[in-house]
Amino acid sequence: MPWGRDPFDPTSQIGVVRAARAGDGAIAVAWDWRPFLDDDPVFNLDIDSRREIVELRLLHGTGSAPAFVPPVPFGEELSDRLDPEGWYKIFDDLNEDREHFFSIYGQEKSGQWTGPWTVRGHVDWGSGTTSVNLPASGDSWTINISTSDTSVLPAGTLIEDGVWAAVYSYDPSGLENMGFIESATIAPITATVTTAGTISFYPLRYDWDGTTDGYDILMNSRFTKDETGAVHKSITATGPISFTPAEARRLVSRMALLGSWRILIVASNSGAVTISGPPEFDFFYWWN
Repeated sequence: MPWGRDPFDPTSQIGVVRAARAGDGAIAVAWDWRPFLDDDPVFNLDIDSRREIVELRLLHGTGSAPAFVPPVPFGEELSDRLDPEGWYKIFDDLNEDREHFFSIYGQEKSGQWTGPWTVRGHVDWGSGTTSVNLPASGDSWTINISTSDTSVLPAGTLIEDGVWAAVYSYDPSGLENMGFIESATIAPITATVTTAGTISFYPLRYDWDGTTDGYDILMNSRFTKDETGAVHKSITATGPISFTPAEARRLVSRMALLGSWRILIVASNSGAVTISGPPEFDFFYWWN
């Protein structure tokens, strides 16, 4: 597999693939399909443009997974063509009490297939969901965008376009056996708006530790900010910032998939807002 499996490797367009229980007789497969970083302003990687992945396929079966099966010659019936806008697929018709494998393949622009990225899951019945309250905890920081300075995050954090951003951390202790997240909500965040604009919440791939080392990776690289999981909210007046259940589920699910358990909050379009605190999640997940 040419591009490796390191979840923090910016040269890999497929860095994380996981399988998790998603209900009785159901398994969810989730993946992180990243942007091609050949022209990324931070990494400036010298990758042949023909290596960009333009299509994904997923092969599902039981027993031993093949080392490599080019999907095309075997026909559509053996391989699911994945939605390029998607990041997970639920298999809910698994009626056998057996271990299943799921192999993702990527077709590069050159026509070459790469992979597989293979994970396994076992079908179970009879167990249910667990509820979790997940507030931000641990180290969090406010970031001076113009100077790259950081400091421990105070209460009442100012998020301002081109000036201030923030990173919040979450503690996943006790979630080691977490399966697919069934549903999630976020309590509204109180916001004092000084300038209308957009405030964005990005799950992070990069396990940033609050130092100026790696600042460019955090703020300027397309690798770090997870666009798939991002939630963008318009801020026009002082009041609550509210999240839909779909937005809450996407944010916490992508944090769990990426494994850094951090959210970057930035403003754009001349936005400036003081928020009362970070998103606090309440969610239900299937036992894995």
